[in-house]
Amino acid sequence: MARTKKRRAKRHNLTLRNQRVLSNIRAWMWESQRPDDDCEFILHAAKWVPPFGWAVLEDFDLVKDLFERPRNWVICARAVARAPDGVAWMEQADITLTNRALNSIEGAYDTLREMVVSAMRKDQIYDCGWIAQSGFDEDPADADPTWVYHDAPPGLCPTRVTSRGVRPMQPVGEDWTEERRARWQEYHKQKTLEHRNE
Repeated sequence: MARTKKRRAKRHNLTLRNQRVLSNIRAWMWESQRPDDDCEFILHAAKWVPPFGWAVLEDFDLVKDLFERPRNWVICARAVARAPDGVAWMEQADITLTNRALNSIEGAYDTLREMVVSAMRKDQIYDCGWIAQSGFDEDPADADPTWVYHDAPPGLCPTRVTSRGVRPMQPVGEDWTEERRARWQEYHKQKTLEHRNE
């Protein structure tokens, strides 16, 4: 009597599962948002949850895991500015990382930041920061070309075209305020002095 060969189940790959589950995450910070404690900046993180939209991630362990596990990322430094005549714009520079952990990239933000800040008049800058978008099968930037405007001032947010129609990009970040500009200008002065003293 012939034995039937037992079919082997494919082993569960925790890394691939983790990458799929957290494949549409955005993490970002703004330099004008300074925490009260010893942290360098306030980190924001959100996950796309259909059909509800962007849900804020508040679980510290999940956000920590997000930074420590390798996955595909696009990281963008962005600086928002407004001229005296009211014209607003955003300078940006980005890099794509394949299967890398965010916390393993030393100095990437500083390099990108220097590119965007040096392309503008410093007195017109309201804020600067970075945003990162994760992806799984495709380049995250290809899925939504307007992703860099997430949490940007209202005047910069374009409408987003989706399969469900056109709708405003949400959430919208802090508006153009002189307080925000003053906070960023102060941070930039401190950062410039620290860089000179190194």
